[in-house]
This record gives sequence, structure tokens and C-alpha cells, in this order.
Amino acid sequence: MCDAFGIKDVVLCGPKVDLDKPRLRKAARATDTALNISQWDDISLFLGQVATNDYLGIALEYSTKSIAIDAFQLKEGRPILLFIGNEQNGVSQPILDWVDHTVHITMHGVNSSMNVIQATGIALYELTQKLLGQR
Repeated sequence: MCDAFGIKDVVLCGPKVDLDKPRLRKAARATDTALNISQWDDISLFLGQVATNDYLGIALEYSTKSIAIDAFQLKEGRPILLFIGNEQNGVSQPILDWVDHTVHITMHGVNSSMNVIQATGIALYELTQKLLGQR
């Protein structure tokens, strides 16, 4: 999915992921070789590393402060760091404290959330459309 949206860098935080698992390699269909994938044990260390760069931090997480992603106005020309949480816990508090914006996907059914992969695809689509509209 990242390759489809022109993403070049993917950062995984938390327990190490075996990127050589046959099932993962098959699902990636060799697109993982076009990505710079790094893994960090501790999100605080990663945030400290990128703090000096001029990134626009966006978290995909429903909260009292989040904005519907379709209504979100992307006005800044900085490189984007999009944070996606895990299925059980969502985006962690240190990330929510660090980011510039928190966005959510408006849900119209009875369920209050969706699969993280599906949500990531929707978020990447919405942000890509906003970026393309800035040309």
C-alpha cells in the first residue's frame, strides 16, 4: 500500500517484525524492496531522532481533539509523518503529544472503528488527494 501511494519511508515501532516471513514477502509482491523500512524498539527514541527535523506530524486516531480527515486542511508544505497505531491500543500518548494534528475517519455505521490496514489506506488516499490539490 505504501508503494502505491509513493511512500518511501516506513518506520515500525515496538516489537521487531520479521520482514523475511514468506507470507509477508508474498503479500508485499516485492514492493517492500522499494521502501526504506526501519524498526525502533522505543517510540520515544524515534521521536527524539526526528524532533530536529521540520516534519508535519499527523496521527490517525479518534479523540476529542481530532478532526475528520475529509475536512482536514493540509496547508503546510513540510514532509509528513503519519502515525498509525496498532489494533488494540491505537496511537500512544507520547505520539499524540508530539504531533501537530490528529485526524479521524468519520464512521457512519454502528461500529466505532475499523481495521488498521483499511484505515491506513483511507488516510493515505485522503492525504494524497490533498497533496495533489496543492500543485
